[in-house]
Amino acid sequence: MRLATQIRPDLPGFGAVARTDVESGHSQRFSQGAQFLVEEHVFVPDGAQPGWIPGTALDFVQRTTVLSCFAADDLAAGPVAQARLPYALPPGLHGAFVPA
Repeated sequence: MRLATQIRPDLPGFGAVARTDVESGHSQRFSQGAQFLVEEHVFVPDGAQPGWIPGTALDFVQRTTVLSCFAADDLAAGPVAQARLPYALPPGLHGAFVPA
C-alpha cells in the first residue's frame, strides 16, 4: 500500500509519500519537505520485484512541479530519478478503481 501523508499539521495537503507492507506491517516514508504539496503516487510493476512508485509534487517556493520515481522496496532512500518542470501543473488527486 502506498499513500500520501502529512508531515506538518499546520499546512493543508500532504508533504510526504509513504509505503506500508501490509503483510509485515513495515512502513517507509520520504518527505519532500515543507515547501511541497505531495500528490498521490502510484505503484508500477516492472515484471519483477519490487517495482516503482512515481508521482508528482508541487513546489510552492519554486512554483514548479517535480516528478519523482522511487524504488518500491526502498522508498525512504529518496527518488532514484527526478524531473522538474519549468512550470507548475494544477494539483489534482487521482485514483484507480476496480470492481469489488
